[in-house]
Order: sequence, then structure tokens, then C-alpha cells
Amino acid sequence: NIILLGSANLYRAAIPHMKKNNSGLIINFLTEAITTFPPRMSSYVSAKCALFGLLNCITSELKNTNIKIINISPFFVDSNLIKAYPPKLIELEKMKLPEKRFLKPADIADYVIRIIREPQKYESGSNIILHSVEDIR
Repeated sequence: NIILLGSANLYRAAIPHMKKNNSGLIINFLTEAITTFPPRMSSYVSAKCALFGLLNCITSELKNTNIKIINISPFFVDSNLIKAYPPKLIELEKMKLPEKRFLKPADIADYVIRIIREPQKYESGSNIILHSVEDIR
């Protein structure tokens, strides 16, 4: 599973360097679905839940270091992943949002830049749920 094992291998390689430098910031992408468990996404959501568990353990292990782990869990993002859903369901989900649109990758990127610029505003181990553009403002 690339979501879990690929991430674990990356952390295994990067964290020793961060410890050596006594500094680091890891930003992970999870999904809001780890809190809602929607149908038709069991493989994806279970992998992201496993990753979330791993990240919680790593956060505990790094508690007394200057290495921070922050998780971002967006709702639907306007990407290829949503093509797995019926168009009617997608439109219904969009209508529930204040802006009537899903987050775009650029919205998420802007939020990541905010975290990088001011990581002290975020607690290590945080899971930031981004449901709509309003959450990013």
C-alpha cells in the first residue's frame, strides 16, 4: 500500500536528519473521510486511517524534539479522485458547501504555505479538517 508504506519509508529516511538538525516540519495529507467513513472508499479510507495511526505514534515519539507533524484532512478536492463518484452525488455534495464548489489543489497549497510560514500556530499532531474554502480563510 503506497499510502501507508510509502509514507512510512519517507519518515524513516527524513526523521533522522531532522533529529540531527533539531528541527523539522512534516505536513501530511489525510482526508476528512477518516472521520466520516463514506461508502465506496473503504480501501482509501482504511489506508489513510492507518497512516493517521502511524502519525499519532510518531508524534508521541517526537514529543520532546523540535520536529512538528501537522495533518491536513480536506473534504472533497476537485481532482481525479472524485471521478469515482457518480456525477449526481458530486453535485449534491457541492450544493452543501457555502461556495457551492470543492476545494481546489491550489486552495490546499495556499494553506500549506501558511503552515510553513507560521508553524508555531499549529500544535504537533493536529489534524486540520478543511471542509470548504471558508475553512482556509
